Amino acid sequence: MPRTVPPSPSTRHAPFPYKVVGLSLPLAAYAVDTIPLMACSVLVVDDDRDFRRLAARMLASLELAVVGEAGTVAEAEALAAELRPDAALVDVGLPDGDGLELAERLAALPWRPRVVITSSDAEATSPAGARALGAIGFVAKGNLLNGSLRGMLTGE
Repeated sequence: MPRTVPPSPSTRHAPFPYKVVGLSLPLAAYAVDTIPLMACSVLVVDDDRDFRRLAARMLASLELAVVGEAGTVAEAEALAAELRPDAALVDVGLPDGDGLELAERLAALPWRPRVVITSSDAEATSPAGARALGAIGFVAKGNLLNGSLRGMLTGE
């Protein structure tokens, strides 16, 4: 782009000493619609802190935002009320209650978060049993990386 020669220090000038000659682009060049990618927010509920951290990293790699981690039913209910996550990954075995009952309560919240139940026991419940509780489904911890988890949590 052509520019004027900057004035010498002794020359008085306007606040913008450089004149820039620009090009006009047709309006259509700016008419590109963009929709920002909004990450699905997820609450991870598991009594094993190491598993929660591993799950958080795995979910982040799937472009999901882990907004909270809870180790008990009480923590999960408090965080869900505070954070209003889009989804929750809930372990069946929790020290202060039943993860299946928690999943049912979370799925019934007013904003209807998508709940996926998980367990190291592949027979803790079935996908149909999870759906009967209002959850989206059940995925055994050994199968979390099989590719369906992201779709279950986001509804895609």
